[in-house]
Amino acid sequence: MRSTVCAVILMSLMSIAGTARAEAPQDFAYRVEVGATPGLNVITLSEAVYRAAQTADLRDLRIFNGKGEALPLTPLPAPKAAPGPTHELRMVPLPGQVQARDKVLADFALRIEREGTRSVIELAPIAPQAAAAEETGGYLLDLRPHRDVDGELVLRFATDAPDFTGRIEFFGSDDLYVWRPITSGALVRNRQLGDTIERTVFPVGRVAPFMRLGWTNTRAPRLEGAQLVERGTAPALPRTTLAVARAEAAASWFVDVPQALPVVLLRVRAPQDNVVVRVRVFRYDDRDPRPRARLSLHARRAPEHWIAEGGPRDVFRLNRDGQWIESPPFALSARTTQLRIDAIDSAGFTEAPPIVEAEWLPQRYMFAASEPGPYLLAIGNDSGDLKPGPTLDARNVLPQDDAAGTRLPVAQWVTATTSGTTDPQRAQRIAREASWSRYVLWGVLLAAVVALALMAWAIAAQIKRGRPAPAKPDTGTSASSSG
Repeated sequence: MRSTVCAVILMSLMSIAGTARAEAPQDFAYRVEVGATPGLNVITLSEAVYRAAQTADLRDLRIFNGKGEALPLTPLPAPKAAPGPTHELRMVPLPGQVQARDKVLADFALRIEREGTRSVIELAPIAPQAAAAEETGGYLLDLRPHRDVDGELVLRFATDAPDFTGRIEFFGSDDLYVWRPITSGALVRNRQLGDTIERTVFPVGRVAPFMRLGWTNTRAPRLEGAQLVERGTAPALPRTTLAVARAEAAASWFVDVPQALPVVLLRVRAPQDNVVVRVRVFRYDDRDPRPRARLSLHARRAPEHWIAEGGPRDVFRLNRDGQWIESPPFALSARTTQLRIDAIDSAGFTEAPPIVEAEWLPQRYMFAASEPGPYLLAIGNDSGDLKPGPTLDARNVLPQDDAAGTRLPVAQWVTATTSGTTDPQRAQRIAREASWSRYVLWGVLLAAVVALALMAWAIAAQIKRGRPAPAKPDTGTSASSSG
């Protein structure tokens, strides 16, 4: 009975030890106060947050309220860029029969005016009798003023157009004679459920001067117009300079890439202006490769896995008639924590290291701020037993037309981002500070040791009580037998 009680006490103490240690803002290397309103908020992570992260997926990111409680949060998708200008397109119906369609295209009045080396093609209106000769079998779009533009093509049904569901194809041409496929998709107009459901938007890239619409259905869609909506200009991405250190080889350099930084493009150039250097860039891959069969004895040395990012490339920053031009950026094939740059022509890389810049995409997070404040963003926990923080399902709290949370209030940085402690300061802080939870943990461990000692003592005492006493020798019998 006593052993059972001791076992229950021991289990209770161990459960208390497991729950006594809760996350606190002091456990994170970087802490910064943010201004938020009670409820849902959106915050855009800064570069300092990514550099302080100890996990590539930001698993150590937390936001605490005034009580020290971790708040639920979740990443949000990037909002769509604002669309560019909209252009109304000239659209001409075409006959359904192939021969008649080709004849109408050939009968269009084409006039070429040569202005030096430039050609201008003008399209005359189609004759009314040609359009009304038979049922419409296609449409011709004039996109010459918007050649090579990226965007979306929006078709417009007539007000009294019947329902239509079918697949349409887009063909492009430069001269109205040779056509090539551009894109295809479903065109839908449905009013059976009361509301009008339409699907009329098609993404296009580098549009041709002329586009022709065709379909496989026997019945033609009744369209009255088309528009080209240019793709909006994406905002400029922030740049950051990466740390560079010389490798063992004289013409090689190592580049440190923060593991959590969402790098989109990489820029490399020589330290001197007006110098062109040919280099090769390698990405470090820390994944374990598939083991190979050992064919012979060799030195036991862990191989380094460097993967080439494309072939040789020229890096530069040149003055072109008073305007500075830089070597084009490039994207990495996968995320990494380190790069190696080998100079094929080391004339431009002297003692000064190359300049490496990364364009990165700031990520937006949504969190539910519960009172009281102030609210503290914390990141940089390298604990081995780090557990995921509370999460939030954005699909349940955001409307369908605002999946990116663009209408939510934006949390602001209250204190400077340099208020967080660096790694050496964090090590000193951990060694200097002793929180109450640490004392509780040590007390629980000591109590567990005492409980184990009591259990061992009880078991030993029980065994001792159950052991029979040794028999005493008969002194009288032995004395008579000796006499």
